[in-house]
Amino acid sequence: MKKEFRNVFKKEGEVSYFSPGRVNLIGEHIDYNGGHVLPCALSIGTMGVFAKNSKRTVRLFSQGFSKEIYSFEIDNLIKEEKSWSIYIKGIIFFFDKIKRLESGFDLLISSNLPIGSGLSSSASVEMLIAKYLNDEFSYNLTPLQLVQIAKKVENEYVGVSSGIMDQFAVTFSKENGAVLLDCNTLDYSYVALQLKEYYLVVANTKKVRRLEDSKYNERVSECTEALKILNKNGISGGTLCEISSSHLLEIKKLLPDTLYKRVKHCISEEERTLKAKQYLNSGNIVGFAQLLNESHASLRDDYLVSCFELDTLVDLINSNGGIGARMTGAGFGGCTVSIIPQDLYEKVVQTVSEQYLKKVGYLPEFYLVKPSEGVHKL
Repeated sequence: MKKEFRNVFKKEGEVSYFSPGRVNLIGEHIDYNGGHVLPCALSIGTMGVFAKNSKRTVRLFSQGFSKEIYSFEIDNLIKEEKSWSIYIKGIIFFFDKIKRLESGFDLLISSNLPIGSGLSSSASVEMLIAKYLNDEFSYNLTPLQLVQIAKKVENEYVGVSSGIMDQFAVTFSKENGAVLLDCNTLDYSYVALQLKEYYLVVANTKKVRRLEDSKYNERVSECTEALKILNKNGISGGTLCEISSSHLLEIKKLLPDTLYKRVKHCISEEERTLKAKQYLNSGNIVGFAQLLNESHASLRDDYLVSCFELDTLVDLINSNGGIGARMTGAGFGGCTVSIIPQDLYEKVVQTVSEQYLKKVGYLPEFYLVKPSEGVHKL
């Protein structure tokens, strides 16, 4: 990449950074409902080679995608909705408001994260830029402040009502562990991933989805509406995930069926996530895998964010040797996460790929996941 940087920009790169993708093990669609999530960063992600320039101009070149340099002025940030540059522009927009950027920069960027797969390629790019600007332009912001800026980019600049999990996981993760994050208080702790004779495997349906085009924002609105109704009727809770499952019978009487199912998922998923921490800490991998199966059923039947491709992949993995699998990420496409015995891995990948091709019409992709360190300078 440094060699290509020299070829593209006719100068030397000054610094390099790596920003991982992330996979959420369990705790899906409850980050914006005040629940706990259990993500880990991946060893695949986004790499950037940077050098400052003498103007307030940003020049980008994406390795493997660009045919020419794409440039824009910091003083004239024009949103291009369908371009990945919107995440870079959003970070720059908020940093420049905190303190005027002294100059622009040149960036050669490369990623081995599948775009639109649910592995947080957008958060990976956001945190890459945020970490670079913070370090090299002396902003001296804390890691949490960087995460909060990136969340503002998603919510206010891009227009997705997402929670804080993706950016938090990309920033705070450590090797060989997952982060248990309370999205309501932002308290967090680390959970070791000692999977013994099992592999943690991510499988990509290859069905691409965009959050802005999906029903993601609709689910956020439904949960907000449900919480208002419950609070008005004496079931207190600042968030849905603070409400106990002991209230579910009462809740069913108060809400339309659709909203009840959304609430049921949030409450049950919160309980599964806290149980997952216990299982992993005690080494109960089979119990943890069963929680993945329960989570997928809830996301499929109650939260309605799965799809034919995700359900097919989950079912095929479990029927061919996997002990637990579920959709991960926003849904409507993207990836699954599963627990597969190490000695069956090759067989599972081959058999599932063949059967998925017959049912869906194209091949999935499999990734052996190694929990990784968060965004860092190389």
